[in-house]
Amino acid sequence: MSEAFFHTLTCIAGPMVFLSVVWGIYGIGDMETLGRIGKRLLLRYLRVGFLAGCCAMPLFFLLGPGLSQTSGADARLSSIADMVFGIIPSNVVEPFSTGNTLQIIFLAVVVALGLLCLGQRTKVVADIVDQTNALVGFLMGIVGKFVPLLIALVVIDMIWAGKISAVVSIWKVVVVLIAALIVVGATFLLLTSLRRRV
Repeated sequence: MSEAFFHTLTCIAGPMVFLSVVWGIYGIGDMETLGRIGKRLLLRYLRVGFLAGCCAMPLFFLLGPGLSQTSGADARLSSIADMVFGIIPSNVVEPFSTGNTLQIIFLAVVVALGLLCLGQRTKVVADIVDQTNALVGFLMGIVGKFVPLLIALVVIDMIWAGKISAVVSIWKVVVVLIAALIVVGATFLLLTSLRRRV
C-alpha cells in the first residue's frame, strides 16, 4: 500500500515541480525583470547557502561520516560532480520517469525562458501551463492530506513488526532537525524584526 501511495506521489510531484517553475518564471513578465530578480535571488541563495554550510559543518563532523579515508572522499566528490554534470537529461521523458528533480527543474527553466523570449506568441501555451498547474496542484493537495496518515501507519507497522530499534535509532536526526528549525526560525524572526524595526 505504501509503495502504491509513494508511486502516486512521485507521479504527481514531477509535473507539479515542472509546471510551478515554468509558471513562476513566465509570470515575471520579461527577460529584463527576470535578470534583475534572478541576480538578487541568486546572491541571496548563495549567502544563505554559505551561512547554512558554515552552521552545518560542526554538525557534519559530529554526526556525519568520517573523512579519514581519502578514497571515500574522492568517491563523494566524484558523485557530486556526476550530479552536477548529469543535470542535462538525454531526453524529455527521462527526468519524469526516473523522478530526477534537478533535470526536471533544468527542463522547466529552459521551457520558461523560451516562453519569455517568444512573448505573446506563446500565450495559448502559457494558458495551458497555468490551468494544468492549477489542476496538478489540486491533485497534490488531495494526495498530501493522506501523508500524515501513511507515516503513522508505517511507524505502527515497524513497531508491530518488532523494528522499534530502527525508529529509536534516528533520535539524533530528529533532535538536530528540531534544533535547526528553531535556529532558522529565530534567525528569520530576528532579520524580519530588524528590517521592520519591530
